[in-house]
Amino acid sequence: MKIRKGVVLVVKNKKGEYLLLRQRKSKSYSFISGGLEFGERYTDAAVREAREEAGLKINLKKLTETDQKIKFSGSRKGPAEQKVFVYRPDGADVNIKVDNNEISGYEWCSKEEAFKKLKNKPPLISLIQKADNY
Repeated sequence: MKIRKGVVLVVKNKKGEYLLLRQRKSKSYSFISGGLEFGERYTDAAVREAREEAGLKINLKKLTETDQKIKFSGSRKGPAEQKVFVYRPDGADVNIKVDNNEISGYEWCSKEEAFKKLKNKPPLISLIQKADNY
């Protein structure tokens, strides 16, 4: 079976807060994420997903590609593997405008708040724990 490739973008502001998006269908919280389009590079996918889901304009100098990957098999479209990026915007870069078709809202959360909102998603919690290393 083919493995879908994608990206996860952990956005952490200067206050140490994490951007969590609330998914419209599932009502659960997650980071910016999505699949690669045909011929697309991982970095380009991270930039595109940030723009599409949160209206973020990414400054590539503040985007870090990590060595982390999330693998899962429970996806509705089959097994997937997502490459993880960390983005640390400064104030001027942060103007969130969510895609109302997919996203019902967003929150900037402390590490502790993010842990609570992601409690049923251990792979995403581990990304928060590792985000400070990048």
